[in-house]
Amino acid sequence: EREREREREREREREREREEREEREREREREREREREREREREREDRERSLQREREFNERALEREREERVRERAVYLEQVLASKGVLTSRGIYEHMLTIMHIEMKLPGKFNATNTCHYIKNNLQSLSGKSFLYTKSFLDAMNSCNFDANNLAPLYTELCSAIHGAPWSGPGVAVNVHSLSDGAQGASACLLLKIADILKLPLAVA
Repeated sequence: EREREREREREREREREREEREEREREREREREREREREREREREDRERSLQREREFNERALEREREERVRERAVYLEQVLASKGVLTSRGIYEHMLTIMHIEMKLPGKFNATNTCHYIKNNLQSLSGKSFLYTKSFLDAMNSCNFDANNLAPLYTELCSAIHGAPWSGPGVAVNVHSLSDGAQGASACLLLKIADILKLPLAVA
């Protein structure tokens, strides 16, 4: 009887060892599966980083292309305005508004007054954008303490009379003395800064 008990004990011991081996094997398999999952995760992360780099590259390329188109359009408009002899105070202001209309991709045909209202109503959101000319224009407004509410009225004022002589010779005539807020006012300051933004040779009339 004792021998049979010892045999049963040995059998139970062998069974425990077998279970432990199986459990160790299952644990190794679980570890291998975890490693395979980590590897898949690394591959997913690598693919995502690669896709992100590609997206950023494409976005930068599109941004450079967009800025180049805006610059080309600005040069073209400047040449057209110069050839027509209309780069007066009004011409300079309208020229700048046209460029910003294109740069901001506003819908519909260009309208100077509507563009003024859009800028006035979207100052906060526009200040965070990477627009080249629009940012320079907003900086000029801040520098001149120019009130956005006066954007459209300034255009109306410039349209009401001929401000300065048309383009002639190497300079652009910007008549600042006939502006309602005077030669030292915010309107004159803004017009002169626009001419500087557009890199126009300047003659103050």
